Amino acid sequence: MNTKEYNFSICTIVKHWNKYSVLKESLNYNGFINCKDEILTVDNSKITMFDCYKGINHFLKQSTKEFTLILHDDVVINNTRDQLIYQIEKITKTDPRAKVFGAVGMGKNAICGSGHFFSHKGEEHWGLKIKD
Repeated sequence: MNTKEYNFSICTIVKHWNKYSVLKESLNYNGFINCKDEILTVDNSKITMFDCYKGINHFLKQSTKEFTLILHDDVVINNTRDQLIYQIEKITKTDPRAKVFGAVGMGKNAICGSGHFFSHKGEEHWGLKIKD
């Protein structure tokens, strides 16, 4: 059981509401739709309100929770909320500077810091060592 309270802002730029409904079902099934977390969306289904970069900035300004999850509308979550918390705790114990976590979609070049990404291959770690 976690002693620390975790809460997530789950953010999606929605281009296709039918795909997003599948994402929401998977979020609900895996414990992310609850009284702790918030769901934020931008409706890009009719016109482009935000491109990717402006959308992310918008979500980071709107988010009121400790962790911000930015998801594509066609993602299906296949891990539970507790499993995500376990992975965050495991990683931050060994890499306290880790601040970026994700599934796919972010390049490794020209980024200072470290990140942990999860895919069908398992966990991948990348980053630059920062001298103290």
